[in-house]
Formats: sequence, structure tokens, C-alpha cells
Amino acid sequence: MTHRWIVVAVGCLAALLVASCSTEVSGRGVRAGASGPSRQPDFPSASPSSGPSGSTPSGPSSGATAQGCPQAIDPKAGLSYACISPDLKTDSSETWTLELSKEVDVNWFLGEGSGVLPPGQNGTLRELSETISASLAKTDYGTNPTSTQDSSADTTIDGRPAHVVQTTITLNPTYVKTSKLKVTKERLWIAVIDRGNGLDAVWYVTIPDIVSNLWADVPAVIQSITVS
Repeated sequence: MTHRWIVVAVGCLAALLVASCSTEVSGRGVRAGASGPSRQPDFPSASPSSGPSGSTPSGPSSGATAQGCPQAIDPKAGLSYACISPDLKTDSSETWTLELSKEVDVNWFLGEGSGVLPPGQNGTLRELSETISASLAKTDYGTNPTSTQDSSADTTIDGRPAHVVQTTITLNPTYVKTSKLKVTKERLWIAVIDRGNGLDAVWYVTIPDIVSNLWADVPAVIQSITVS
């Protein structure tokens, strides 16, 4: 995904079930220079500070400090989880409460992170997670990507109700060529978790096909998530 991908998507996501996103990002792996109007309220984003943001994700205030890999700790989202790759680095983000990434292609990033949905969102965990996934797949992986929802399942994460969506995004071949990318596909996982206090936490990981060996590790990472 483009480095800024989740920031914009989350802005779109903020509108969540109210309106669909129309802003298109230059690519999921693209992190730099995202522009465009922010949506209210902002949702966590996988992209660093590049990209529009009108507000930060709402979440419980905490004096604790977020911690990066190999074991990520996100006090604001109330989540702790293993990193999909131990060499992910912490990024600054105006939308995600914790964002981790590693460049694996030209301005294209392997990413993982978490955040908190603003309170009062309408919709089931399934609806929220599928909306987030669809918004990101449409807006954060370059020009005119296509996507397929591979799975969408209710589950429990650390004993809490949750819903996990897996999506495969296929980049537009013309975009791949003009951007000089080796990446052609990417898999995105979104988990929305009911924390039981009126707030829903969100975890994501997005993995390009050039590091597809990590796809098989995602179930174990999801199992590693603890909720506080």
C-alpha cells in the first residue's frame, strides 16, 4: 500500500456508513503527499503523517506510551499484538493511534497498526469492518485497483466479539508500470473488536505480494491480539 493509504481511507472511513469515499489515493503503498479533504470524524489510518486529517481518532486518554515491534502496544486503542515483521518501524500518524511500516517497494509499504472508531458509530461489527475494508481497497492502492473480499467472519479476539475481513487488492497494471512497482497484488486484513466499553478498536495489516510469505502468519498475529 502507499504510505499514506490508511490516512485517507480512514478519513473516508470516518464517514463510515454515512457516505462512501470518493477520494482516490495514489496507491496503498504510497505514503507521501496525500491530499484531499478530510472526513469527519477521522478513523485510524495506516499512513503516516502525510495525508489529510481533520481530527484524531477518539479513544480513552492514557499516560502510557505506544510501543513498537516486536510486540506492539497501543494504549489508546487498548490493544497489544505481535508485529507481522519484527523490523516494522513506528510512524507518526494523525489518524491511527499506532502505525507501523516498512518500505518494500518504490514508495510502497508493508503496514500494520491500530486505532479506535469514534463512539456512536452505527452498524454491526461486520458492517463496520466491511465498510472500512471496501473504503481502503478503493482509495489506497493506486489508480483504479480491483478487489475481492476473500472472507468475512465473526470471531472472538481475546474473548471479545470481533469481525475479521480479508481482501485481495489487484493493482492496475498501468499504475504498476508507471510507478515502476514490483508489487501487483496485496492482501488487507481488518479486524473490528468490541472492547465492551462503548468503543470499537480496529487492527489492520496490509501485505504486498512481494512479501507474500507473511500472509500465512496473519492468523497467528490475530490470535496474539490482547484487549485491555
